[in-house]
Amino acid sequence: MKKSASFWNKKLFLYLTILVFLSTFSFITLDVYTQSRHSETKKADAIVVLGARQIGGQPSPVFRARLDRSYELYRSGLASIIILTGGIGKGESFSEAVAGKNYLISKG
Repeated sequence: MKKSASFWNKKLFLYLTILVFLSTFSFITLDVYTQSRHSETKKADAIVVLGARQIGGQPSPVFRARLDRSYELYRSGLASIIILTGGIGKGESFSEAVAGKNYLISKG
């Protein structure tokens, strides 16, 4: 049984589509990986820390990581002020900004 040219064209199109998809995916993955390893820290007027969950006045691990990084940048002289954001969550008595402020003050 002889296969038609249309069949081979469809198969070639499918292979080319898969090749383009995998090439694009690989390029994007490599680019994201490369950029994630590269720091472009520059002197700025302020460091803005976005709020994240706090529990009983203590920053969550994600929030703590943001605060620690902002503290490192501040101590290295890249900015002279840290601006904290974040509101009061449901059932909480502290805002995320206040929890962050207290955490940074405790670090010095």
